[in-house]
Amino acid sequence: MFDLFSSVFKVDGDGAVATMPTDSVARDPDIVALRALFAGMSFNRGLYRVLENSVAGTIQRTVGHAFPALAARIECFGVDWLGRVFSADSGRRIDGKSAVVMLEPGSGQALEMPCHVTSFHDEEICECADAALADGFSRKWLASGGASPMVSQCVGYKRPLFLGGRTSFIILNSQTSTSTGRYQPR
Repeated sequence: MFDLFSSVFKVDGDGAVATMPTDSVARDPDIVALRALFAGMSFNRGLYRVLENSVAGTIQRTVGHAFPALAARIECFGVDWLGRVFSADSGRRIDGKSAVVMLEPGSGQALEMPCHVTSFHDEEICECADAALADGFSRKWLASGGASPMVSQCVGYKRPLFLGGRTSFIILNSQTSTSTGRYQPR
């Protein structure tokens, strides 16, 4: 379990993770296994992060307000560098397990993914990193001088697309911000 993920995704920094008190306990057994190995770790220069229990609980409450129809069904386990939250959705099943849903703050969409937590890590993001995590855009961001987002940060639009922001100038229209701030009204 998570063998391919471990070989493709490299831990940022020294791999040390500060422990924090927990206010959320994973229910999904695959998330329990994921956190046992990778909780709080950031990978590939901030491209993807596995949430630890305490952070997951905070993000869970925040995205529950933004996506109330999903609030009771989802369990957050990871975030990418753009602030998109990956969750297990108990309302959909893939191979008998909760399916993954990506919650996108920039568009306000919940995108159903054709995988469960284990296949998300060992197949989806390893084989389709650009489609799943916008890896190509991340590389452009870093090459243009953008910083790797810290664990509490993400890269987002200075001017949201729905307010006239442009995707053709995506690097110029991007900045780092706090991850949870992307889900709150401005």
